[in-house]
Amino acid sequence: MKKGSLVIIANEKTRKTLGIDKEARGVVLKIRSGKADVLFFNPKIVGEYIIKEVVLCDLSLENEALPKEIEQDLFSDIESVYQKAKGGFTSLSFKNGDRVQLVVEEKRYAEFGIHKNAIGCVVDDTVVQGKIEVDFYEPEEAAAYDSAMAIKIEDLKII
Repeated sequence: MKKGSLVIIANEKTRKTLGIDKEARGVVLKIRSGKADVLFFNPKIVGEYIIKEVVLCDLSLENEALPKEIEQDLFSDIESVYQKAKGGFTSLSFKNGDRVQLVVEEKRYAEFGIHKNAIGCVVDDTVVQGKIEVDFYEPEEAAAYDSAMAIKIEDLKII
């Protein structure tokens, strides 16, 4: 195992303690004294990540490797990577299948027939640039368009 290695946490207790999903892969940033700093991406919020210190014996090396360009980019400004890390993953109040209501009137939604108080369903709860995918089925004029669209999470409420 070395800097840049892709790993998973093999120890279930450690994984649960750190709040890391079973399928989550991490990138080793530093190794020292039987421990490694590992970067894990939030599976639900694109671009959000945490860095956790993990005992080496709790890690399992993956067969895949980071592409060289990504590895170079990641380690070119490692201090910035550490500074931008979150303390823990942000939890989301939305999940697939949730019924939601649009709480704002915005031109970017109105041009597609989606207006304040429109009702929809979350069809993809992965946050990309602060937005999730919602399929609006109310009002009726929204059905005339491709009514699934990316909506800012702060523009929605669960109903």
